[in-house]
Amino acid sequence: MRFVGDERITGRELEHLARTKTNLNGMQRWGYITIEAPPRSAGVIRATSKGRQARNVGRPLFGEIEQRWQTRFGKDPIQRLRESLGALIRQMDGELPDCLPILGYGLFSRVSDRRRQTPAGPQDHLTLSALLSRVLLAFAIEFERESDLSLAISANVVRVLNEKGVRVRDVPLLAGVSKD
Repeated sequence: MRFVGDERITGRELEHLARTKTNLNGMQRWGYITIEAPPRSAGVIRATSKGRQARNVGRPLFGEIEQRWQTRFGKDPIQRLRESLGALIRQMDGELPDCLPILGYGLFSRVSDRRRQTPAGPQDHLTLSALLSRVLLAFAIEFERESDLSLAISANVVRVLNEKGVRVRDVPLLAGVSKD
């Protein structure tokens, strides 16, 4: 919703700004947006009053969460974390989205082919969650280039398996994931 303002925007423009695919179906189902003139990629998207409210409520949360981290861990450690994450991001080729992508089949981390292919700029304006998301996504993409399994499956499902075996019906509960 961050990129869906009061002005019209197309699905393609939204994906370009977000640098990742979005959940337009979910946003429409939740009543946050309306889509005119399909197909979705070229359709005009508008925020509903509910969507504007969600955007306005969500916008300050990133700063509040970071403030809580500073209170909990100290301002200097969080600043050092920001600097370290920023240094990692500056070494990356392209600019990744400020969030983790919606995972599809196989739970592989994919980014939009239409994301900007420019060197990452200054990281000062990014929220701590955006910095963490970019680094984690880069790690996941690199991991998945050399693995038959996605990082999400490896970290959530494979970790609960053992030499004795685990019943399939027990895996969701042990891994903390849905049955699907």
